[in-house]
Amino acid sequence: MAVKMNARVKRLIAGIPASKKDQALVLADNVIAMEDKLDETRAKIWGMDVVIPYDNGGGQKGLRDNPAYKSYERLLSSYERTLQQLDAMREPESAPRYGLPAWLA
Repeated sequence: MAVKMNARVKRLIAGIPASKKDQALVLADNVIAMEDKLDETRAKIWGMDVVIPYDNGGGQKGLRDNPAYKSYERLLSSYERTLQQLDAMREPESAPRYGLPAWLA
């Protein structure tokens, strides 16, 4: 898979040794796609309720968690795990400092 090298990709793979760059590029591409999808999803669900009413018929009514928020939470968790994988690939001197990844500090 060919990943277009741009500022976002360069930021994500900074400090990763050449031997791990191919794997890091794939992860960086995934992170960027997830960032875009998170932004898009956040804009769509911002005005929605966290819980929504349901009516299953037969007298079953109530409130339930909004599935849009659940989906957003799952995507956010995947995004965070992928960032952690990228951080684990970095050279020791580029490892997180002060609780922040070097590329963010």
